[in-house]
Amino acid sequence: MFGAGLRGEVGVAQLAGERASFTSGVLLVDVANRTSFDVVEVSRGVELAGLLRLAFGDPETAAGTYRILAAEDGVSGPFSSLEYNLDPAQYRVDALYGARHVDVWVSAIPEVRATWLMAIGLAALLLTRLPRKRPGCA
Repeated sequence: MFGAGLRGEVGVAQLAGERASFTSGVLLVDVANRTSFDVVEVSRGVELAGLLRLAFGDPETAAGTYRILAAEDGVSGPFSSLEYNLDPAQYRVDALYGARHVDVWVSAIPEVRATWLMAIGLAALLLTRLPRKRPGCA
């Protein structure tokens, strides 16, 4: 298991030298909040295929995009799997791969009741905008 900071704390790991490899094992990324999270910076390229494990400190502030890995000479392959400690019924978490970076994107999933309430409100608003027939007009 590799993490940029101490367990439960955030940090920045700067890897220099040969090409880095996360093809087996676990890359652990601690996320305290939107501005404080682990970052791995690689001076060469990086190969991915292992497990990416995300540990969020406060689910209420989890939504957002986090650049967790940057590699000057590029990123090869995706992580084989992604684990996180957020409720999958409330949050969607994806790894986004760029040519020289990996971002983690977290989005809150709206509650079904809230979605239905928004739909009903929109329908009511549209109904009030429909033209109405005036009495005595043909």
